[in-house]
Amino acid sequence: MNPLHKFDQEIANASDEATRLALLNRYAFALARTGDADAALLKVEEAELLARKLRDDVAQGRALCTRGICRYLHADYIEALQCCMAACATADQHGDQEGLSAALLAAAACHYQMGTLEEAHTALMQALGILEVMPDDGMAFRAHNTLGAILSNKQKYDEAESHFDEAIAIAARMDDEFNLRRALVNRANLHHKIGVALAESGETADAKAYFERAAGVCESMRTRDSEFKALRDVAGCAGTLGEIYVSMERLEEAWVLFDEMLNLGREMNNPHVQAEALMHLGKLHISRGAFLQARDCLDESVKLAAGANTQHLVARAHEGLANWFEARGEFKAALAQYKHYVEVHEILLRRELDSTSRARAIWVEYQQARREAETYRARAERLSAKNEELAAQATRFKVDARHDPLTGLANRRGLDEQLIELVAAPSADRFALAIADIDAFKSINDGFTHTLGDAVLKAVADMIRSQCRHADFPARFGGDEFVLCLPGATGEGALQMLERVRENVAGYDWSALDPALKVTLSVGIAERTQSDSVETLMRRADEALYRAKNKGRNRVVLG
Repeated sequence: MNPLHKFDQEIANASDEATRLALLNRYAFALARTGDADAALLKVEEAELLARKLRDDVAQGRALCTRGICRYLHADYIEALQCCMAACATADQHGDQEGLSAALLAAAACHYQMGTLEEAHTALMQALGILEVMPDDGMAFRAHNTLGAILSNKQKYDEAESHFDEAIAIAARMDDEFNLRRALVNRANLHHKIGVALAESGETADAKAYFERAAGVCESMRTRDSEFKALRDVAGCAGTLGEIYVSMERLEEAWVLFDEMLNLGREMNNPHVQAEALMHLGKLHISRGAFLQARDCLDESVKLAAGANTQHLVARAHEGLANWFEARGEFKAALAQYKHYVEVHEILLRRELDSTSRARAIWVEYQQARREAETYRARAERLSAKNEELAAQATRFKVDARHDPLTGLANRRGLDEQLIELVAAPSADRFALAIADIDAFKSINDGFTHTLGDAVLKAVADMIRSQCRHADFPARFGGDEFVLCLPGATGEGALQMLERVRENVAGYDWSALDPALKVTLSVGIAERTQSDSVETLMRRADEALYRAKNKGRNRVVLG
């Protein structure tokens, strides 16, 4: 049973639509990973519909990336790249770093197939930069595997091998048989290229060793058991081994492999794979002298390769056929083949130039949009920070406008606002209000300076604050007077609390400010009645304070 079928059951049992959407995206990507683009596209379409319904832009971007991979599998590289770049932009916009790295990796694969290797390299390096911050072995594998292929094409064989080795190590660490097979075959293809280069330079013994090593790996992969295999990878392994066998002059075995590759390409509906297989078969027909069959293969390869950037293979095959006719002295036929080669080569150059230009334009447009987005984002962040600063400043101004800067208690404005709310609250049935006044404060200012008077005010405020409960609201009423709002307190309870404050003030060691200094406090308290308004409550507390002063000060009076 295909292990991917587990997704069908999980999707059917999804507890909600968001879970179902996530599963659909994972299923589509897994199908694309195996090379089943048609099945993957069906799941992508389901995911896109559901993402639009849920207005989930991140999931929409993930689905778009998988759509790009499916177009890649159909060898429609421009369309694939456009999907991947749109997915990059969506992921970038929404801060989806995982989605961004996945889309960059897919875009790099498109650039690689179209020959825009510098753009592919840039995309991969950007993806690796993201992966340094948020590691993901699966994506790191894809990055190193593709970098190996790019560097191999640039004939930087040592660097390519180091990236393939890293990809192999990651797959082995993950116990990922699927990716391990892919990286091993890619490294075998690299060894074949090294062998060809050695053979061309006359180092036949070393070339043979590389050929045999590469062939051994591919042969092992073809007999290796696995839960499931991607058709594209099976086709790639067959093609790689076929090319190795050609270099080893095992042409009959190569024939079987290229024929298998062609059938797999047809099963996948992949014109790129079919065109490459037909090109190889055409070359083998030429080596057999079967020129009509060779022409048929090459003509079909040209048709399939249109727009898939594989026509350079066909052009080389026509060139080889023309050379063969010339060597036999059949100059008219050779000239016809050279003309055909030139025509195909010119078409190829125009199309490759067009697709390369389009690919680069898409990439440049994305990078420019990304830079602009980063500029706007930075500007938005600065504006947001400025707004937060202004909001905090406004809050500070609001607080400052309602607080006494000397004591830190609420001021008269803050008291007026809070007192109305506290008296009107349902819990105000039990409510006491006290007014406290520092005795003979004017003489303190006059006899010990205003600076010392300010120190006294702050010390008294601290002692009042220390006795207040969380719900209590102390304020500096003005000058040397303080008001205490005591929700839920009875007159008797307020009396006990304010008596503690009075004792603390009277017993405080004021000698630290001046040896001759003495400070006492007089307090008047009123307990709210049903008929009290804010004004009458304040008046009754003030009257109680007046009686405390008349009775000799340094006392608390309950009105």
